[in-house]
Amino acid sequence: MTSRLLLLGSRLSLPGAGVPDETALLADALERAGYQISRSSAGAPAGPSVVQQVATVLSLGRWADAIVVEAQSGGAMWTPFVVARIARLFSRPAIVMLCGEDLAAYADRHPRRTSSTLQLATCVASASRSLRQHFEESGQVVTEVPSAAFGGGADPSVDDDVLVSWDSTLTRCGVTRIAPPANGCGPLASSDLSEVIDIHRASFPDSAITQLGDAVIRRYYAWQFIGPHPAPVAIGVWADGRLVGFLFGGRRQRAVVGFVHRYVGAIALGAVRHPGAVRRLAAPKVVAVVKLLARGRAGHPSGSAAGAVAPVPAPSAGGPSFGVLSVAVAAAARGTGAAQQLMHAAELAASADGLSRMHLTVQTENGRAVAFYEKLGWERKPDADGWHGAMTKSIAPVGAGAHCEK
Repeated sequence: MTSRLLLLGSRLSLPGAGVPDETALLADALERAGYQISRSSAGAPAGPSVVQQVATVLSLGRWADAIVVEAQSGGAMWTPFVVARIARLFSRPAIVMLCGEDLAAYADRHPRRTSSTLQLATCVASASRSLRQHFEESGQVVTEVPSAAFGGGADPSVDDDVLVSWDSTLTRCGVTRIAPPANGCGPLASSDLSEVIDIHRASFPDSAITQLGDAVIRRYYAWQFIGPHPAPVAIGVWADGRLVGFLFGGRRQRAVVGFVHRYVGAIALGAVRHPGAVRRLAAPKVVAVVKLLARGRAGHPSGSAAGAVAPVPAPSAGGPSFGVLSVAVAAAARGTGAAQQLMHAAELAASADGLSRMHLTVQTENGRAVAFYEKLGWERKPDADGWHGAMTKSIAPVGAGAHCEK
């Protein structure tokens, strides 16, 4: 499996200046690891212009599985902003790499411009701990990655640290250089979307997304990769080399509402192309979905062997919680333990993220699904007027290092 990355640097390294081009060094490290890289950092010493960068993204954006763009200190955020916009248009994840300590001062002077740029990004990364802390104080989630500027020297372990960190960061965006297991669970990639769509369509035939056609389904799951989400998780389970089930979850934001806002045109086109679906979904069901979206909640698809689920807001008193957004298993794999493997892998991912709680919502009339979750230790969580499908589970956080069971 070859993953393709487009890396956009904001400047060149000047001979004798002792100032490394972080993007170029990162490209070298990832290329040595097996990623296919296209890079753009040529031009004047100050770096390529916004027009040059935009031209590069327009020509290569659809080729790339992800786009990494450097936000360099001392300059405006226009290049990352435009690049992230185009990446969103192409349904590609955009990773903004913060470089240079005076970005903090720039962000203080231009908070709205900076915030609007970073909110477009799938992921924001920085090799600077102080820079990460500064942006996190303003509410932005920043992934700390080792600096590639110190890689490639006498100590190969530095390259290893860079690779491990970027492998993890890219996996969150649906990009992986590691082939899936023949049997067992592993991270899903955006390249698995066609199989995800097939499983979704068979598992949730009556859901609103399914009724609007494959184009809407694809955009819905693509959104789960391009986000942005604070700590997304996408897990697949394979049998004899074929994907037979999936689970999307983690700490996500606007998983459904953000999708509706981003792809309102595609949803409207799906409604025009499938007028019968609109009639079937009309009246109380549409009203219910609108109310849920207005509250920032997801709808409840149906038909999965494990029961379709959607995240519910975790009680703020308990801190962050891992939400299970959706889980589905192909009909041929039901009863084989595939669903249990997915849920166990989700628990490992939640523990690795340092979380102690998980939550989901299941259809209350789906007794089989409710029994399945209760067998795995999940508990019903009623509210003031009864139980409406919310379930929670307490787990033991173990910190980074957990992995999917093979």
